[in-house]
Amino acid sequence: MKNKLNTVLIIILLVAIILLSYIIGKKYVSNIEGNKRNAVENNTSYKKDINNEKIKNVTMEVKEETITKIGATFVITDKNPTPFSYGEWYMIEKRENGKWNIMPSIVEEQIWPAIARIVGEDGKLEYKINWEKLYGELEAGEYRLVKEVANHYIYAEFNIE
Repeated sequence: MKNKLNTVLIIILLVAIILLSYIIGKKYVSNIEGNKRNAVENNTSYKKDINNEKIKNVTMEVKEETITKIGATFVITDKNPTPFSYGEWYMIEKRENGKWNIMPSIVEEQIWPAIARIVGEDGKLEYKINWEKLYGELEAGEYRLVKEVANHYIYAEFNIE
């Protein structure tokens, strides 16, 4: 009986450790994302840097025929001899009263997978984005998708009708 009790206690302890590790890990990743978003929002150089001029030979555009209220396909063109890699992180801004404003996320935590995408031999990378879980359906208006590249930012503007 004592052995069974010890076994049950060990199993409960292991499950508790695994759950605690998961919760702490999730909060750590979430804090990284929150810190990145806060850094972008509070970074005065972000607004100056988002003019696409600091990243040479890289552009991003949207495939107009793919735009919906919940997503679109973007094409990054990188003509550098050694192309950059591109992560999953993005944010959306909306133009209101002539000013670009970062849209608030509808989720408290967003975990971005640590994936590095690279351009193909043609120097292009098609990037399908579904923003419904992060921003919901976008209402009619002017938007731009912003991505970080080598500590700088590129964007592609698009309209929702």
